Amino acid sequence: MPCITRVEDAVSWATKARNAAREILTNGNCNPYPGLPGTAHRAPGQFMNEEVTKKRAIINKAMTEINPDPLGVTLCDAKIAAGSKCGNCGEHASVAFTWLLTQGVYPIEKCFFPQPYDHAFVLIRVSGRQEFAICDPWANISCPSQHWNEWKSFIFQNNIPPNEAMRVAAEYNQEGSEHVYNKLTSGQVAPDAMDLSL
Repeated sequence: MPCITRVEDAVSWATKARNAAREILTNGNCNPYPGLPGTAHRAPGQFMNEEVTKKRAIINKAMTEINPDPLGVTLCDAKIAAGSKCGNCGEHASVAFTWLLTQGVYPIEKCFFPQPYDHAFVLIRVSGRQEFAICDPWANISCPSQHWNEWKSFIFQNNIPPNEAMRVAAEYNQEGSEHVYNKLTSGQVAPDAMDLSL
């Protein structure tokens, strides 16, 4: 399975994961406001409220009863987001991360900048090097690490976070990731069927 050893491969997988997440979350995001130009805002807010409420209830139950690790939380989040077919940046990142996991791609990280910046995305690392690819399906962006500062300027505009503010929500760094999703989400019930096979 693909251990990423070249930045070109990382960008290729980032683009595939970005497209897969946007195809899976066909209703776009559930923000009550329009996002940046070209972002995932594609559906009316009144459709989202019930589905998002359902999703949050299921996620909260999973987190308190099953108490999964951060990887399990991300995978459950992806499963529920795909069931409701919508999500904000966090759900888009969870779905992209999970899609990469099911393809056996590693090393991968779901990352976020916490409040007041509030944005989630995926990094596909190049094994043994400092390079990576950014996968940001919510913003419809995939690019190599050399564009990190440009990406941050586009996303955060006048409130650009320092790099040290970034947190890793989940990561996977070894072979065999394609088997992890079913193992960690087999007991999770989604509002609708989930298909990450795009």
